[in-house]
Amino acid sequence: MNTATAERGQLSTTGIVTGHVQRTRRSFERPGTLIHPVVEFVPQSGRPVRFESPLGSNVPPRIGERVTVFYDPERPLETAEVPPGDVLRLGKWHLLVVATIFLVPAALFALLVLSVIAISLL
Repeated sequence: MNTATAERGQLSTTGIVTGHVQRTRRSFERPGTLIHPVVEFVPQSGRPVRFESPLGSNVPPRIGERVTVFYDPERPLETAEVPPGDVLRLGKWHLLVVATIFLVPAALFALLVLSVIAISLL
């Protein structure tokens, strides 16, 4: 459990993603559709709680995947939240773009260094 959450008197447990809800953002800056995970967990009371995460992404956790849930034991349904790291994910295309952005300049730099070394040896 992280310190900020512990200070608010919240507990943590493991929840399971049981479904998804698609929501369309109506924003001038970044319109689009986000997928919000629906998570079920069992708080201290022993009665299962199901909630929709307010955080959505293009690549949500899969159905059946385990996620961390923070909640206030006195009001588990109203306070349940999944940390951003469990919801916000990078998809395969995101990883490819990021890898390309870093690997291409690194490869060009390596070629430049090797060229300088080769020329200095002549």
